[in-house]
Amino acid sequence: MNAYEVTYIIKADVSEEDAQAMSEKFSKITTENGGQIVNVDIWGKRRLAYEINGNVEGTYVCMKYNSDVPATAELRRIMNLDENIVRSLFIRLN
Repeated sequence: MNAYEVTYIIKADVSEEDAQAMSEKFSKITTENGGQIVNVDIWGKRRLAYEINGNVEGTYVCMKYNSDVPATAELRRIMNLDENIVRSLFIRLN
């Protein structure tokens, strides 16, 4: 298993409760595909460095987890399909 970190930005018009539900949904997808969640940090709403698709603010979430490649590929696919995700960055830690 490899250690990964994904940081993603949720649109600012999504409520805090919905942002929490989205982070739980992504955690569940990871665990259903054989991954193990290490830590999920919701950093809160912040201003973006530059405008992305008309968004100037977003809610930042950082999730650290251990998994194999198929779980990461599925998580990336789901995030790309979700219209409330502005941007995501996956980093393999080891």
